[in-house]
Amino acid sequence: MLEVLDTASAALRRCSTLAGGLLLVEFTTREQRETFDRVAVVGNTHADLDRCVREATELRFAPQHAETFTKEYTP
Repeated sequence: MLEVLDTASAALRRCSTLAGGLLLVEFTTREQRETFDRVAVVGNTHADLDRCVREATELRFAPQHAETFTKEYTP
């Protein structure tokens, strides 16, 4: 799943410009699911930023265990 998420890094770095430079994203997976259960911008957000992050993280990966983690992106 992390390898697949790495393929979205360039798009998420572009999204970070909408966040003013630093973008923190919280990812949640649910056991036996091949998509993220939840993807949320940490801190201040707005519709364009949410849409950018949502589109960048519409990914499929091998089913995982349940986990929540945060990643940081900068332009």
